[in-house]
Amino acid sequence: MRKAILSILTIAVLAAASIGCSFTTSERGSITLTVPANLVSSASGTKSLTGTQTVNTLRAYVVQSGSFLALSGASAGDPSDYTIPANNTVVISGIPQGSGYTLYIALGYKAAGATSADYFPVSIYGASSTFSVSAGVSTAVTVDTFTSNFTVISTGKNTSAAVVGSDLYLLAGGKLYKNDWSTSVATPSAYTVNSISAGYWWNDGAATPELWLNTGTGIVRYNGNGGFLENFLDSNNANPVLMSGAAKLADLSIVGFYAGSGHNIGGFASTGSSSTETTWGGVSTSLTSLDQSFQDLINKMNGNLVSSFAFTSNFIYLVTPINTYRFGVGEKNLFSATWLKNQINSVTSDFIISIPGVTIKVLGTDSGSLYIGTDKGLYFARVNDAGSVTSGPNQVSSSDKKEEIKLSVKNSSVNGSAYAAALTKAGSVLLSKDGGAATVLPFYAGLPSQPTDVLLIKDTASPSGLDLIVTGANGAVTMQVPAL
Repeated sequence: MRKAILSILTIAVLAAASIGCSFTTSERGSITLTVPANLVSSASGTKSLTGTQTVNTLRAYVVQSGSFLALSGASAGDPSDYTIPANNTVVISGIPQGSGYTLYIALGYKAAGATSADYFPVSIYGASSTFSVSAGVSTAVTVDTFTSNFTVISTGKNTSAAVVGSDLYLLAGGKLYKNDWSTSVATPSAYTVNSISAGYWWNDGAATPELWLNTGTGIVRYNGNGGFLENFLDSNNANPVLMSGAAKLADLSIVGFYAGSGHNIGGFASTGSSSTETTWGGVSTSLTSLDQSFQDLINKMNGNLVSSFAFTSNFIYLVTPINTYRFGVGEKNLFSATWLKNQINSVTSDFIISIPGVTIKVLGTDSGSLYIGTDKGLYFARVNDAGSVTSGPNQVSSSDKKEEIKLSVKNSSVNGSAYAAALTKAGSVLLSKDGGAATVLPFYAGLPSQPTDVLLIKDTASPSGLDLIVTGANGAVTMQVPAL
């Protein structure tokens, strides 16, 4: 990200006048920050959807040796907001004396009445080097700051995004937007919509991309013109769905998948144009048909049975707590309880890749490039048309010890490189090109609070040919991906 030239903040750590708690008044200090005047504008301004940037608030986080401090009555890890006064100087009080401190800041516009639960549009963000607080001693600290390149596209709650063909869809606040953020369609009131996904189904005998709504009672299809098609594949309607997806394979068949919480997963393969030719195979409804020892093994597994999946024209990739698997075009009888048992017992498993000492969490692929998110960092490999790994996996530098929970991979039509956007468990986003060193967009750089997913989309006007969308609990933002 481009460093802001005129936005070096000088911080003085001073003795506090009066603070209670386990530290005495002589054992605490305060942080004083003077915000350069050129970064501050009228509090009556706004950061609109077109990206106009103004500043009236400084959001601060103080971390000591990896642990967040509670500031200004907030819980540890929650943001503390300070209105920037006329003299542009903000004082953060109540810092216990000690060492190993780091200050993270975000400058932006906070509307009247907004709370920490609302999206905070950030113009500038930065972090200090580690510093110490000594009782009664002033300590000078500098913060290198950067311009946030994010633009807010929605401040709606519980956002989700998907690309279907050439159309970009956004779910926000129970409404569905298609390419235009000013026009929306209300989702069916009978359903609780958890997220949206890119699916496939038959249209006049051709496998056609379409939007799927993942709801508390199954999948609802959207026809792209304001109409919702319910009762899709009846056998899955009783299951809550958190994520789903489908793809057209090289043999022109459609393969689909859904997953909910716990042991609720299912999939289908279809070669015809009628839903009667397709059946969902669901693990959640058929475990009782297996022996007790296998049921006990499944029930002891922590978390969800499936954490990630990806499609190419020839292969289906599936990440489970047991292993990471790859299936060819001819191996589409998935997700029955018998199938899962066979995978665990290595009867028919098609094991794709293993990285010693790590647990694979998510996987993404496009045109022979494979990114693998783990509990200890991001990895990159090359895969040929036959599905064999030809290079890697090698860890992406600057991703060490960062656990990835969501991943989007897209090849650029501008430069031919493979880009990845990875959402980490800590709420930051990593960007990588062809497995090169990760650019880190920290959680305070203008991301939604509680980010839930990342999506790379084509944009020929972008330096990389791609844009990034980050969705979350209180909004969605976008930015052009740099060439890296």
